[in-house]
Amino acid sequence: MDDQSWQEVYDFTSSSASKIPTPTGTLSTISEPISAINLKDDQDLRPIDLTLAFQNPPIEGRKFLIRTREEPHRILTVCNGNVRCLLQPIPGGGSIWHCHKKFGWLGLRNTVSGTYLGHDNDGTICAKRASHWINEYLTVDRDESGGQILHVLVKSTTTMGIERIERMQVCLSEDGKSLVPRKEGGAVWDFIDLKYYQQSSSLVYPGMKPEKLR
Repeated sequence: MDDQSWQEVYDFTSSSASKIPTPTGTLSTISEPISAINLKDDQDLRPIDLTLAFQNPPIEGRKFLIRTREEPHRILTVCNGNVRCLLQPIPGGGSIWHCHKKFGWLGLRNTVSGTYLGHDNDGTICAKRASHWINEYLTVDRDESGGQILHVLVKSTTTMGIERIERMQVCLSEDGKSLVPRKEGGAVWDFIDLKYYQQSSSLVYPGMKPEKLR
């Protein structure tokens, strides 16, 4: 879908930025064993209040590791140019997202690929574009569990042949490894704020060699 065909949405978004839902709620706890270590001397930094790594909802200007709240936790990652949901971070990064806003719409830019989470003309969830435009406009709704449900804007046609813009939930695929837009059944995500980790620190998953994630 080209930018010209979305002109009517641009006009709408420019005047409706204040209507984006802003979820609120208490901070959640991390259920999986995650710790921070200093890569310089391998000194364990625990104890650390890991509840501070969570922010609900995502906040503009901050970086997040985004994973499914439901176990097994899958991490939203750009791997070899494709959006994947992996069970642990990968060497070289691709699992950290920088939160932006444009006309009030949320944008998530991958810190490795420099591209935004969104969808292509066929509605497939991807991270292909370096610009934050209509296909990359996101919103979040707070789930009753405390996590966030992501939405994308998708153009559809009614049975009467009328084109319209729908807010679709971002769902896990059948195999749980990729993402698809649907009207319901959206995955619930935890946004783990990285501001509490120093540049010399990494998140460590059991059995995985520490890797710098920033």
